Amino acid sequence: MCPLGYQDTSNDDSRCQLCPTGFYQDTFQMAACKVCTLEGALCKLVPGSISAANQPAATDSIKLPNISTNDVVAMHSLTLKEVQEIQAFQINQENEQNNQFKQCKAVDDVQAERSSTFVLVYSLLFVASISVLLSRKFLCFEMFLLFSLSFSSTNTKHFFHAISPTDRFMPLCSKNFDIVFAKSHFIEEGHAVRTVDSRLGTSFHFVLMFAIIALFVMVFVDDPNTIKTASLKPISSVQTNTTTYGHVNLTITTYAPRTDAFESCSTDIVVDQTNGFNCVSKMKEVGKALNLKLAVCSVAMDCTTGGDVHFRGIQQVVFGLPDAFQTIEWHVTQSFWDPEGLPSTWSHVLGPSAPNDGEDPQMLVGELKSPTTLNFGVTRGLREDNKKNCKNAGLELFWRGAHREESSIDGTSSGKHYVAVRFDVGEEIYEKKVEDKLSLQNQMAQWFTYAMSVIATMKIAKIVLQLIIDKGFVILGETYNQHVPADVQRRINILNETLGDNGGGAFDLRDDDEENGNAGGSRRTGTRTTGGDGEIYGVELTVPVMNRKNPLAQHTERVLIAELKEQNQQQAGQIQHQAEQNQQQAEQNQQQAEQMRVMQEQIAKLMKVAVVATKSKTATL
Repeated sequence: MCPLGYQDTSNDDSRCQLCPTGFYQDTFQMAACKVCTLEGALCKLVPGSISAANQPAATDSIKLPNISTNDVVAMHSLTLKEVQEIQAFQINQENEQNNQFKQCKAVDDVQAERSSTFVLVYSLLFVASISVLLSRKFLCFEMFLLFSLSFSSTNTKHFFHAISPTDRFMPLCSKNFDIVFAKSHFIEEGHAVRTVDSRLGTSFHFVLMFAIIALFVMVFVDDPNTIKTASLKPISSVQTNTTTYGHVNLTITTYAPRTDAFESCSTDIVVDQTNGFNCVSKMKEVGKALNLKLAVCSVAMDCTTGGDVHFRGIQQVVFGLPDAFQTIEWHVTQSFWDPEGLPSTWSHVLGPSAPNDGEDPQMLVGELKSPTTLNFGVTRGLREDNKKNCKNAGLELFWRGAHREESSIDGTSSGKHYVAVRFDVGEEIYEKKVEDKLSLQNQMAQWFTYAMSVIATMKIAKIVLQLIIDKGFVILGETYNQHVPADVQRRINILNETLGDNGGGAFDLRDDDEENGNAGGSRRTGTRTTGGDGEIYGVELTVPVMNRKNPLAQHTERVLIAELKEQNQQQAGQIQHQAEQNQQQAEQNQQQAEQMRVMQEQIAKLMKVAVVATKSKTATL
């Protein structure tokens, strides 16, 4: 006898067909379902309704999902928190089954925190570098004066004259720290490279120290130094040494009108799986205490996959559901195994296919041997992280559509229809490896190369900037008849290989004592006074000095003499070699003359013999 919500479509009462959506049956053993006319009633929403008046209560917390009209599933990635919660539970289970390798943990917010930390470190080093350069004030003070005094008034000129000896913060003795950039100067043609310490070189030297620290952080700390490779290989060519490829979480929620024939979710729903899975299931009836007109059953399963031997070919999890449960909301989630990609969840609402115009409504009638299937393609994956010495095995899932076993004529003989989540496992494995990109020696070489490039660039910058500063002071000194700072004048004299200009003005000669602030020992002294109209008056006393030859010029002459001597020695060697060749030629000529003489003697002897023979023959005749 067919129960409520069904119609009898067979002659022998062996099978009953569920009333489709839009119909109901409130009487036993009826041949046809009744048409549902009340809008909003359950019979308009789900099949198997037993009343035309039942409506979901306004306070119901259960929302009936809409059945999908196609097989397009919804897929979204899990959040990091969800992954970590699932992984904490799964790793505890896997540690009991698989102790062969260490599991890699999920990614977290450490990468973002590290990036922020490195930005802060680079910013602090940059600020420190700029502070060192500005401490010399060539950017914010000297350059301003160099390019603005040509338009300034007479009072500004006196202001420059008063403060120019003290316009730089760094003391003169700080130039002794100029180690790297002491030879970085603009050299005129015909002059030799000279080592001259400068305060600007000291500033660049400290900036270089900060730059080298930044390069060290970039190469050894900031750079992950990681190379990743991925390949698809036959499973037979890879030694995985794993007993599980992670977990697959399955959740289904089914909906049907509540009838007296419904007992409980755990009694009416059966679950089975193939030997490639080891599943733990949990069933519950949702909203049972609310006395809903709907029966809502939820089944959550955590399935641990087997190793290479068992988890292969076709694997599936089968759910046996009462015929009334035709609306099935399902979710499938793979476990975490690859930190570069968080696992995803596939979801869908399965139901009978929508009938075409003129066709009878369909119902799901899958049997145990030929169930309705939700099909997934599966590729096994293995990720080895040699940097962290850990390994993860997992699955990559691909949705391949649903196959419905349906009928519009008969229901099932057992009163249950079966739905299987089927996994087609491929015979290949997706292998990923994470290794060090560079060894420690290569990292050191990279750091050294970067440092050399920075030094070369800073040397060029120092040469250009030093030239601008020196030229600027010289031009201002000549234009406004001001003394060029002693260290600038000394640097110019050394680089130009001169001892100074006896004409006074901007190129007055100062010795080391004057550079250090001591007036004693100078060769030329002068007094200056300022008149009321701003002009400068004074008397300059010049002390005669003994002319002496420039030691740099003497050195040049010695080099020239040495070069001439070397050339003379080379010429003498060439002459001697030519003489030896002439002597050898003379000896060869003498040998040839001796050979000619011997030949002539032999010819003479032969002629004598011939004459004697001729005479003897004549006498005989």
